[in-house]
Amino acid sequence: MAVADRAGVTSGQQDPRLRIVHNLVADLDKHDIKYCHWKSNINLEKGCAGQTDLDLLVHKKDREKFNIVLSELDFKQIISPPEKQYPGMEDYLGLDHQTGKLCHLHVHYQLILGQKHIKNYHLPIENIILSALKVLNGVYIPTPEMELLLLVIRSCMKLNTRDVLLYLVRHRKAPFPINTLNEFSYLLKDYKKDRFSNILEKTRLPLSKSRLLGFIEKLNNGTLTLANILTLRFHIFESLRPFRDQNRFRSSKRAFEDALRLLPGLRKMWPTPRKRINGNGRSFALVGADGSGKSTLVKDLYKWLSWKLQVRTVYFGIPKTLVLKIVNRLISVLRLPIRVGIGKAFQPFRNIGDYISAHRWIWIAQKRLDLSHQLEEFSATGGISIADRYPLLEFRHMIAPMDGPRIRNEWGIDGKKWAEHEEWCYSHIGLPTKVFVLRTSFDELRRRKNDLDLVTHKEKAEATNAINNSSGVCIINANESYPKVLLNIKREIWKLL
Repeated sequence: MAVADRAGVTSGQQDPRLRIVHNLVADLDKHDIKYCHWKSNINLEKGCAGQTDLDLLVHKKDREKFNIVLSELDFKQIISPPEKQYPGMEDYLGLDHQTGKLCHLHVHYQLILGQKHIKNYHLPIENIILSALKVLNGVYIPTPEMELLLLVIRSCMKLNTRDVLLYLVRHRKAPFPINTLNEFSYLLKDYKKDRFSNILEKTRLPLSKSRLLGFIEKLNNGTLTLANILTLRFHIFESLRPFRDQNRFRSSKRAFEDALRLLPGLRKMWPTPRKRINGNGRSFALVGADGSGKSTLVKDLYKWLSWKLQVRTVYFGIPKTLVLKIVNRLISVLRLPIRVGIGKAFQPFRNIGDYISAHRWIWIAQKRLDLSHQLEEFSATGGISIADRYPLLEFRHMIAPMDGPRIRNEWGIDGKKWAEHEEWCYSHIGLPTKVFVLRTSFDELRRRKNDLDLVTHKEKAEATNAINNSSGVCIINANESYPKVLLNIKREIWKLL
């Protein structure tokens, strides 16, 4: 499969591919693995840059060698929900360590096509596709005629009622999504009628050559009608019936469930499940003093991982609810006489304030315990959790522990009963998979956030910076630039997935 100018990049031109994609292609060549990026090659450059998926068709005899290459490059297999799993298909994620971008591989060992969300037709033409390839952006791809044939079959199969209605209402060129129309235009630039006919004959698929050629000709000159498309669609389904999965009940069930899930009113109630990592999930927490960047990091890490994986974020700080704000204000009012030096006459009000305060802290402790249980349950199903703050034991010595028990420090011996209840909650909060401690100098923290109480801010910084590396803790130098901090955490998380 050796090809001149294999990289597809001229001298002096910057390679647009991620380093991990460059290495993957090089290793596939090195081990003489037959593969190609078999569809949507109009977007191949974006896929190589980590902006969209890469759909690789791999020869089934090279499956073992291919898996070895993926393992050496630290690609990790991810699992689709049961309703999205199909025979001969696997998903992998890889991390580009230079940029922190993810590379998603759809790996096909069999060519499985079908309607939207229902892949139930196996076309046994993998060897024919892999026998004649060209190179684009350093990656093997099918000939334009083969990719055009596959696009005609795929687009007709995937056409649904919604596409037809949009076509009728918006008067589009054809009832295909704009991306599909762009693909047709891209492939028709190099289209040759005789080469297309030869490809169709080689596949030995029971499809009418005249119907397909007529479809392409009308699409090319802009005379394609809805009737032409529906006629070809019916022909394709009927002709390829021998290649269909015979379990029609399962296919119909999937189609019905997907149709329900995509209804506007049900999308939020019944969200489309994402992929999960293989085995148990992971939970991570970011801890640091105000100004260390933990909240922004949590948002960017969520965006990074949720591109393909089932991810949730949680906040272990004091909940920002209206009810709690009212309770805090009430406690402050009831304790006001103590602060102005007339507490003796108003002792009953102080007692009421302390009682409310104790139950406030117990409620917060129970809330945090519930959150930790939710993280455990989510991880058990393969999900990934990212926590903003976490109640660590190392903060308990503080006057007002960050995300820890408060009653004993506030009440002393008088609040022993309530303090024990609160501390019991915290003692049953387990540690996440890894806690990332954002170690930041106090000067840097004040530079970023100088509107906080100086004493409290310094105590938080000292408590955070006193934590050391351990099996459950990873120290991150948060004095560095934000992009570098984010990249370092991504690399550490990737090691643990």
